[in-house]
Amino acid sequence: MPKPALDRTPLSVRAPLLHRLFTWSGVAPLGVFLFVHLAINVAALRGDAAFARAVHVAAGLPALWLFETLLVFAPLLLHGGVGFYLAVTRTPLADRSPYPVPLRAAIRATGVVALAFVA
Repeated sequence: MPKPALDRTPLSVRAPLLHRLFTWSGVAPLGVFLFVHLAINVAALRGDAAFARAVHVAAGLPALWLFETLLVFAPLLLHGGVGFYLAVTRTPLADRSPYPVPLRAAIRATGVVALAFVA
């Protein structure tokens, strides 16, 4: 019995919710991470003591592990998993891409390298 051909229907057509989750799971955690770290590092402009206080306040937040897990790690895990699946299966995310084929291949390759680096 022959294997069925890969479905080349774009992910956004088959699962629009997954497409939105994939997009936002890459943007939102990085935005939260950058905002929090910039806010803490700005305290360094006011001196060592101010920076140490800012770090102490951030580290002392109740349930910090929960915020990090829900707002950073879980979305990035989802984004990495879906992105790896898209790269391996070569499934398109959208009908038409504004990028040429070599650039799309480079984007996927850098995504796989970044996933390997983080893992």
